[in-house]
This record gives sequence, structure tokens and C-alpha cells, in this order.
Amino acid sequence: MRRPNPFPVPPSNRALAECRHRLRAAVEILSRATSVLRETVEARDRAIAELRAADRAQDTFVVAAAHELNTPLTAVKGHAQLLRRRASAGNLDTHGLDRGLAEIDDAADKLAAQLAALVAEVEASPWEPGANGLTR
Repeated sequence: MRRPNPFPVPPSNRALAECRHRLRAAVEILSRATSVLRETVEARDRAIAELRAADRAQDTFVVAAAHELNTPLTAVKGHAQLLRRRASAGNLDTHGLDRGLAEIDDAADKLAAQLAALVAEVEASPWEPGANGLTR
């Protein structure tokens, strides 16, 4: 059995040059990968910021639409209910008024259903970049 040489032969200049070349290539690859990763993270951060802005805009729209539609809806329903009570008390022509009030009440219910459908549609629709004036 052969004994290991206690004095290893130092690497040649050619071997050192090859190691340096491979190391430089590896550093270059890592540098490019780091740059691509940094750009990807920045793009992700921009996309998240856009989505958050779109979510806030959607919330603002839904709240404003609900408020704008509920205000007249409440007035119509309140007025219709008040007139119905007066008609029931005998203070108004019951037949014609009741029919008209039922139509007003039905229309108000349809408006409420349309509002609910609008809210559901806004919540379910996908966000598209640039929609509603939102851009990067």
C-alpha cells in the first residue's frame, strides 16, 4: 500500500487560471441572477401596490354607490309606506293609491335588488390593469 505524500504538489499556474476563470463565470451568473431576482421583486411590489389601490378604489366606489342609491331608495320607501298607512286609515282613496303605492314599493325592492347585484358583480369581477384610471 502506498503512503500519501506529506508534501502535496502545488497546483500549476494553468490549474489556478482555470479555477479563476470558473470562479469569475460563477460570480457573473450569480450577479445576473441577483439582478433578475431584484427586478422580479420590484415588479411584484408594484403589482401588489396596484392591487391594493384597485381594492381601495373598488371599496370607495361600492360605499359611494350604496350611499347614493340607498338615500333615494329610503325616501321612496318611507313615502310609500306613509301613504299606505294614510290610505289604510281612510284618509285617502284606498284603491288607486294602494295600487300606485304597491308599484312604488315594488320598484324600490327592484332597485334594492339591482344594488345588491351591482355590489356582487363588482366584488366578483377581475381587476384589469389600467381600469378606472389606475395605472402603474
